[in-house]
Amino acid sequence: MKPELAADRFESAAKFAEALTNPAFTLPTTQAAPVAAATVSAGWSPLSMSLAALAALMTVVALWAWLRPIPEPVSRYSVSLPANEAMFGGGSRLAVSPDGSRLVYVGEGEGDTYGLWVRDLDRLHATPAARPARGR
Repeated sequence: MKPELAADRFESAAKFAEALTNPAFTLPTTQAAPVAAATVSAGWSPLSMSLAALAALMTVVALWAWLRPIPEPVSRYSVSLPANEAMFGGGSRLAVSPDGSRLVYVGEGEGDTYGLWVRDLDRLHATPAARPARGR
């Protein structure tokens, strides 16, 4: 729709009514001043900048959630050892296998000697660890 100019309006309601009843009436033409064409900005509008920033933020959050390391579950348990498999030195010499399925500790061996004992966590008793063969 073309914008209405003040020069295109009737001076009064009576002139408007007269124009409606007169079949020979024609509108006077006026020369409008040339209007500069609206230029499209090549830059970013504030709305498009906000949407782009929001999209970038959402991408970063999604990547962080997808790539963050998932913590390993923590397992806590209590182990009771029979008296003949007791640990030597007050329990300070204990090792857990990397996969968490075995315990190795120093305990009483044969006679008055001490040796390594291995206990699988799915078993009730420990077994003496095999000693490496000594080469001569």
